[in-house]
Amino acid sequence: MQCAYALLMLCHKASTNHSEDDIVVQGYIELLRQALRIIVESLENYATAFEALDGMRGMLLFAYHGVLLIEQCKSNNRLSRRCFCDTD
Repeated sequence: MQCAYALLMLCHKASTNHSEDDIVVQGYIELLRQALRIIVESLENYATAFEALDGMRGMLLFAYHGVLLIEQCKSNNRLSRRCFCDTD
């Protein structure tokens, strides 16, 4: 995020302090914009991956608690349908 902020500030400063006819500055601004696009695309990929991981984490946590509940019932020698409703 700090890199994106720095690139945004450089892009803003270059575009406000120089004329639009300066080819070198326009090339520099285009490179800054490309770098910003790469950062945005990377963040979108990370957001998608995080969303998928968050869903998998939830399913794994649900399964983990189910296994713990079954083990608790087995250790109490009470594996029955009623055991899954107990809260002790």
